Amino acid sequence: MNTFETEGATVVRGKETLIRRRGADWSFHLAARHTVELTDDRRYVTLSAPLGGLSLFRVDRIDETDPEEVVIFVGDQHAQAGPATFGDEPVEPMGYPLVEHQDEIERLRQRWRSAGLADQEFNAYGRGESHDDRLKSIRRTLRAIEHAPRVGR
Repeated sequence: MNTFETEGATVVRGKETLIRRRGADWSFHLAARHTVELTDDRRYVTLSAPLGGLSLFRVDRIDETDPEEVVIFVGDQHAQAGPATFGDEPVEPMGYPLVEHQDEIERLRQRWRSAGLADQEFNAYGRGESHDDRLKSIRRTLRAIEHAPRVGR
C-alpha cells in the first residue's frame, strides 16, 4: 500500500488529492490528518480518519490531468471499520463518511475565512460555472494563499 496523509503528501507529488464518489459531479478534499492509501496496483483505495472510520473502495479511475489536483474516482465500498469501542454493546462499524456537497462547502468556507478572505468572494460563482468548477477555483485560491511565503516570519 502507498499511504498519503493529506497535509503535504499527495498521491501525485505537488498535487492536492481529491475524492469523487460514483455519480457525483464534484470532488472533495480530505480533512487534515485523514489519509488515503492506494494499493500498489491502484485498484483499491482506503480512506481513513484519525479517530476511527476507515473504508476500502474500488477505484473506478484516477484523473491526473489537472496541473494542481489529482482526483480519485471511487466506486463500490468493499469494507469498513471503526471506531473501536469498549463496552457490552456491539457497534456496527461506520466506515469513512463520504462528504456531502454542503459539508465540502462548509469545510472550504472555514479554510477561506482562516485565510482572511471575504465571504462575498467565496460565494461568487462565475457565469456558467459548475459546482465542480467553483470548488476547484476556491481550492486554487486557497492553495495559492496557504503556500505563499509569509512576510515577517
